[in-house]
Amino acid sequence: MARYLCKGTKFLVDKTGSGTFTKLSQVMSVAGPGGNNDVVEDTDLDSLAKEYSCGLADSGEVALSLRWDPGDTDHSFVENLRATQATVKIRISMPTKPAATLFTADAFVTQFDAPGGGNSDPLNADVTFQVTGAWVKTTESV
Repeated sequence: MARYLCKGTKFLVDKTGSGTFTKLSQVMSVAGPGGNNDVVEDTDLDSLAKEYSCGLADSGEVALSLRWDPGDTDHSFVENLRATQATVKIRISMPTKPAATLFTADAFVTQFDAPGGGNSDPLNADVTFQVTGAWVKTTESV
């Protein structure tokens, strides 16, 4: 069984809508992709116990922690996504073999926490993207 580390995982954004993805620099961690399914109760008066079916999928959120650099134009772009409420394509590239596994979706920023911390702490910012629609899983071309 193969074992993979998070090291080498990339978070990318299509800044122009052209299908060209830009790697966001200094990302410390990525939580996602994920999601869940709604549960629909189907119980009726003839049921012997509660009955359920699967409802719509919710593709969830992606949470990033990054070492914030106010001079980094890509960091500024992501920060401005919250203010402009724009939806963009995001991609998570996971370092699997023989080729990276890619998860791509449309998303918008719901949270950009301003950097802060103590005297010796790095300026880290936490960013949350809400995915809209479904994740598309592919493999990177080798």
